[in-house]
Amino acid sequence: MPTARASWGGALASKTHDFAGTPVNPPEKSPPVRTPWAPGAPALAAAARAVDEVVSSGRSAETALAAHEGDAHRAAVRAIALGTIRWYLRLAPALDLLLKHPAGVTGTVRSLLTVAAHQIEYSRNSPEATVHAAVDAARLLGAERATGLANAVLRRFVAERGALLGRVDTELPSRTAHPPWIVERIAAAWPQACPAILAANNGHPPMTLRLDL
Repeated sequence: MPTARASWGGALASKTHDFAGTPVNPPEKSPPVRTPWAPGAPALAAAARAVDEVVSSGRSAETALAAHEGDAHRAAVRAIALGTIRWYLRLAPALDLLLKHPAGVTGTVRSLLTVAAHQIEYSRNSPEATVHAAVDAARLLGAERATGLANAVLRRFVAERGALLGRVDTELPSRTAHPPWIVERIAAAWPQACPAILAANNGHPPMTLRLDL
């Protein structure tokens, strides 16, 4: 027959709540589920594919983005891709300054570097987090060998982007991300207003809401 001490100890061991109703031995929480990729990596990879189709294949942005309409992160893909295309002629030359052999970089990897550079320069995301996501995005794109390149180039872009973009911005076409022929035509037609026109062309259009009553 168990002693009173043993019975009391057994009761404590089996007791799940104290007199106040608080669990004595609450169950351990399950560890958070971790995804295999850094946050934002799938969106960067998809945006890089879309940008590459525009730059390398000449497709329209809408056609390139149509393949991602069913993605859970389609809004992010669209915003990143369109923003990158808008500023491609400013960002790509800055990245070229960091590449020893720009012509040897595949179109997809080059587009990935550019979409990541866009996020670093024009979004509120942490630059370090963007670099991490871009490295994982390279893996998602099947470019495992380019992960080291992406990490090194983008880290330098984070550290040196002020100087890099300063070198690019000495020319009006690259500073405003417009083809030279467009800049020349606008400057010929409206010489005084040319910079303002180019700046307005890079702005986001106003949002208009219409109520159908």
